[in-house]
Amino acid sequence: MHKIIHKKTQRKFYNKFIYKLSLKMPGVHALRWADFNGIINICRGDDTFSIGRYANQCIQDQTYNDLFRNKEEWINLGFLLARYDKSVWSKRVEGDMLDLYTSDENLFKEVYKDLQSKIKVTYTPDEDIKNDLVNGKNLIFVKKLPHDRYNYKVYLKPHKLSTNIEFRQTLCNYLETLVPSITFSESVKRWVLTTTENWDRRYIYVEDDKTLLLLKLRDANLIGKVMNYRLR
Repeated sequence: MHKIIHKKTQRKFYNKFIYKLSLKMPGVHALRWADFNGIINICRGDDTFSIGRYANQCIQDQTYNDLFRNKEEWINLGFLLARYDKSVWSKRVEGDMLDLYTSDENLFKEVYKDLQSKIKVTYTPDEDIKNDLVNGKNLIFVKKLPHDRYNYKVYLKPHKLSTNIEFRQTLCNYLETLVPSITFSESVKRWVLTTTENWDRRYIYVEDDKTLLLLKLRDANLIGKVMNYRLR
């Protein structure tokens, strides 16, 4: 019997969507080179299928065969999504899995009903936080604050800072004076001192609005995305 794993989410996907469905859809590689309309045409035999320089003949043939073996599901999904504005959903391809994201409950329910045999995992928020998630921004709902005190997760962008080492050292010295209202470990300090390229995403915890404001006033270039923890 086909089993679907149901998971709860406390935050938005891509800071926009509150629902996610992960479907195992053989042939999904075709979405790297064609949209759903194109795939519908391919499954109907109305269009040629060629991914040319993007893959060898073996991969092309396998994808083509997978699409045709599952053409009913692909056509159903394509027409289903066509009834909704493209702004209310998004997709991601990973291996033979297709992840669909949306905040439209009707779209979520339709996909769940019509393609249940292909769904592996669903992600939905609890009813008591759904509206806050939809209307809020950068929220993370938790039962306990990090270390029982920090209300914010703040991503840092040291690649945006001046490369002058004295400037960076002075900045780090200031950040150390804010501990424990922020977390600022030795490893994060070394990272802030030396990073000049956007190759890593690290963060610190920040206690409250006052401390967050101090950080922004000291050097707004250092501050990236700010996530707000909300107790529930």
